[in-house]
Amino acid sequence: MGYSVLLYTGLHVAVWAVASLMAAQAMGVSRWDFMLFGMVALGTVGVLMMLLAVCAGLGHVHMGVEAFRYRLGAAMVLLTVPLWITILLAPVALVESLVAVLFAWLMPAPLIPENWEGLPRMSPGDRAPL
Repeated sequence: MGYSVLLYTGLHVAVWAVASLMAAQAMGVSRWDFMLFGMVALGTVGVLMMLLAVCAGLGHVHMGVEAFRYRLGAAMVLLTVPLWITILLAPVALVESLVAVLFAWLMPAPLIPENWEGLPRMSPGDRAPL
């Protein structure tokens, strides 16, 4: 679990550093101000995303790994919707969405391999769950 926190924090800092190098001048903002936006976003949206990821990772015992990653990424991007509503924070929301998708793809799944039970067995007459 500590690996997940370090992975998310490292991805967050790396993506925000690249974004500050590329987009800060185009937006008319200094690079340090843009990085300050990133640190504030890490403290607000990032903490919520980490809680979601850790809780989902701990509860992930029956789902396939790919399905887990897609659903976690979609849920994490939904946490950035309030940022998209405010047009001033649209670049922040874009960077946070990118961090969420990258983290969902790179997060170790299952989070605790000893508890993973695998996909449920289906008999020939059963329908696949949605």
